[in-house]
Amino acid sequence: MLSFIVPEIIVLFAADGHKWDRYLSEEFAQMIEFPLNIHHKHVEHMDEDFEEFLQSMPKFNAFILLLSRDFLNTMYVLSEKMYSLTKCMNPSKCLLMFCNCLESDVNDIHKSLLYGYRRCHRVVATHNDVKQFMINTVKCLSNILEFHKYKDNRMLKVSTKKYNNFISIAPQFELSTDIIYETKDRIYILLDSAISETQRIHVSIGVTNDILIVHYKNPFTLYFTIPVPWHS
Repeated sequence: MLSFIVPEIIVLFAADGHKWDRYLSEEFAQMIEFPLNIHHKHVEHMDEDFEEFLQSMPKFNAFILLLSRDFLNTMYVLSEKMYSLTKCMNPSKCLLMFCNCLESDVNDIHKSLLYGYRRCHRVVATHNDVKQFMINTVKCLSNILEFHKYKDNRMLKVSTKKYNNFISIAPQFELSTDIIYETKDRIYILLDSAISETQRIHVSIGVTNDILIVHYKNPFTLYFTIPVPWHS
């Protein structure tokens, strides 16, 4: 078997992409069977340690840029640094994710600052089919790592079982509390504001007000299981 190397991945995001960064990390943990070292960089603060950050580029096996409106605006402010940074990225290792904007929002100036833009992998976030969006994202990331031979192919593949069993929670920061849906016996509640893991949440059902155990998935998602007698 080939030696096991944990891929190093850098995610670049702007202020309005912070929650997307957290969301992707959680979904990656659910879908990908092999470990990843994921680093996170706020582009608005990129100039604080730019030279050191620039020198670290060769160690990364994949680059994920969460393009958003704030990200595109920051590119104008830090245009020289953005160009220098992306020029250090191999476009075949770079995944551009349009998470709070569309490809049509990227103008010619943006493209000129994103070195090798047309050769980068591109995925557009969608709320219409979140599961397929995440599967496409993970497949693209896996293909990048496989192509550059950072892992044993047998360990790199995300299994079909993982895909079939994968239940993606749509980005909760885009949803409201009245969106509740059921998966088998499990009910998910998507919140429009974050809560802490230590907060006490109670759910009661039926005329007897039976108290159910509520589980904490992340700051924006809770779930509980319907008791068998109540399940239709």
